[in-house]
Amino acid sequence: MNESNDSYKSDENGDYINNHSPTFNTEPQSRSIFSLGSIVLLGALFSLLFILIFFYFRINNMRTVAIYKESWY
Repeated sequence: MNESNDSYKSDENGDYINNHSPTFNTEPQSRSIFSLGSIVLLGALFSLLFILIFFYFRINNMRTVAIYKESWY
């Protein structure tokens, strides 16, 4: 077995070393938390925008219907 082609080697402490990645970061990735928060924030903003547009057209339609009803009588 050729040891240079083995992707999982152990160091002097017995921990495995992955040769495919040059650095091994033991800290958790905080970027994924921020990206999840930004996705939630963007979803909330788009839903708020949709609600505002919906109520704008609904109120505008009510005003138009009231004008039409007033003109019929």
